[in-house]
Amino acid sequence: MRWARHLRWTFTLLAAVVLGHSAKAAIVATDDASQAAYSDGWQTGDNGGSGFQPWSFIGRENGTGFGGGFLSNSNGNVNIGSGGNNAAFGVFGNSGGVGSAVRPFSPALPIGYTLSLDMDNQSIDTGGTVGFSLQNASGNNLAEYYFVGGQSNYTVNASNVSGTTPAFTAGGMRLSFTLTSANSFSLSIDQLSNGVGVDNTVTGNLLSNANQAISNIRLFSANGGPDVFFNNIVLSVVPEASSLALGGLITAILGIFACIRTVYRRRWSRRISAAVCRSAAVLT
Repeated sequence: MRWARHLRWTFTLLAAVVLGHSAKAAIVATDDASQAAYSDGWQTGDNGGSGFQPWSFIGRENGTGFGGGFLSNSNGNVNIGSGGNNAAFGVFGNSGGVGSAVRPFSPALPIGYTLSLDMDNQSIDTGGTVGFSLQNASGNNLAEYYFVGGQSNYTVNASNVSGTTPAFTAGGMRLSFTLTSANSFSLSIDQLSNGVGVDNTVTGNLLSNANQAISNIRLFSANGGPDVFFNNIVLSVVPEASSLALGGLITAILGIFACIRTVYRRRWSRRISAAVCRSAAVLT
């Protein structure tokens, strides 16, 4: 029957709309180096963007060498800048120094949420290390992504790591860390030099610790030499279709079904009436 076919079409259309809407990531927190909070530079206590806690530390971690963070502007070597002046967060550590910047978020990273950031390293001194860490509230590392100068590929420091990491690149990367269970994760790596799209995926478990709640992100250069840059830090989640949305879908389908059935009933009623009239005319 045509009304049944129309109903199937309607159901397919509504389901596509609901499912398509639910597949869009919702932005929970975001920040980038072009925010007004950094108009006078990048310092401890700054709180650009929205949804994150203020930067709790920007500086040198140890007592030797040089290290810290700065706001990079108008640097042609930066591939991940934002705003009209190509702004990015720069971190340096040299002469034995370790520079870092720590950003807390509260509550701790929930299961199913994704923390993304852009990273753009230059050349790295042999033995030096640049990258980022995800930590608990006490500053213990739970997972890390970094490059050690002199090696061939980037390293994921975690437990039970599976997957391959890219070879060295100075073209910038988009890194997306998703907590898939209380102690497991997936890390997708998009090398910006070859266009948009995931190039590598790594999975694993968080490093063993009594507290495995991810509460900080730490950007660092441990005697890395040339500056390393970070930007576009985003916390997001892809929501599941809510019971309200599904209830609305069902209600809409039932309503449309009733309308279609009413229309066809009226049409058949008119046809029957016309047929009766024609039969009466013939009999008379």
